[in-house]
Amino acid sequence: MTQNWARPPFPFRFSTSGIRLERMTLGILFLVLTGFVWVSVGAAIGHVERSGLSLVRYQILSCAASVTFGLAGWAAAPGAFFPQSPCPRSTWALVVAGTFLCGVFNYLMIVELGRAMREGPNSIVWAVVQSGLVYPFLMGWLVFGVTMTPMRFLGIVLIVASVFLYATRGGAVGTSAPLRRWLPAALLGMFFCGVNQCGANLPSYLEGGKDFSGTFRSFSLHFGLLAASLVHVGIRKLRGDGLEPARPGEYRGLALWSFGVGAASFLVGKYLTFPGLDRLEQSGAGAMGYPVAVAACIAGFFPYGVFVLRERVSARQALGAVLGIAGILLGCL
Repeated sequence: MTQNWARPPFPFRFSTSGIRLERMTLGILFLVLTGFVWVSVGAAIGHVERSGLSLVRYQILSCAASVTFGLAGWAAAPGAFFPQSPCPRSTWALVVAGTFLCGVFNYLMIVELGRAMREGPNSIVWAVVQSGLVYPFLMGWLVFGVTMTPMRFLGIVLIVASVFLYATRGGAVGTSAPLRRWLPAALLGMFFCGVNQCGANLPSYLEGGKDFSGTFRSFSLHFGLLAASLVHVGIRKLRGDGLEPARPGEYRGLALWSFGVGAASFLVGKYLTFPGLDRLEQSGAGAMGYPVAVAACIAGFFPYGVFVLRERVSARQALGAVLGIAGILLGCL
């Protein structure tokens, strides 16, 4: 007869057959990997900007690639695209609206982020906008009754602190532009950031919401992002502020990066982000999903900036990376 050991406080279960990861730990792992993939997406965007390519065209092409991947997944397994079990109409409406609007608000967040960065200190603007991670945390806690243990609460405090510490440099932070020129856009970006994360997290809490495949949810999100991008470009064109004509060879230079990021974005949503959010909700820790992913992204950018971009990192930024990792670990308790 197999003898089982007593369950320890850390979320692993030991037995004579080996160590079996529990659902919450697996969900944390999925969200950590999501954050690491976001590092690669950010690196690609940085390359596009440094190369003088059109970031707007890049975003449209990468979203189109993600949507194409979603349609291919639908064609390959049409039966797995939609829920197989009966699902309330309200869940259908909220899942579709939540994931689609997640993409729309993600695009609006990028627009406001860029506007605030043009006028204000980029490091502080980044910290303000990324603080939107508290929105899905509060939604899970206050709306859906997620249990908030002292350790998890301390974890979210450390993650928020890591955002601000990592985004500040030891000395001056950039520009002396008055607050009124950049703070409203940064706060609006934070709102859009928080709302889009709530939309992505919402299906995990709904009756039957987890029956919607990661393929469907990732497709809906990127379709919303693509739609918002095209609508915004159309509005700019009507106002006489359209995109400049593409330079010779620009689309060829964008193709590889757009396809790579589009594929990565779709696949990480299908296999990591949404399954991770579902697993955390099932284990009673759904509110920790996006804070964990953002903290992992911050921690991942730290070595990327130091060893790849050769950037100088302050002691505050190093402390921020450490606090982010500590917040993730506390969220597992």
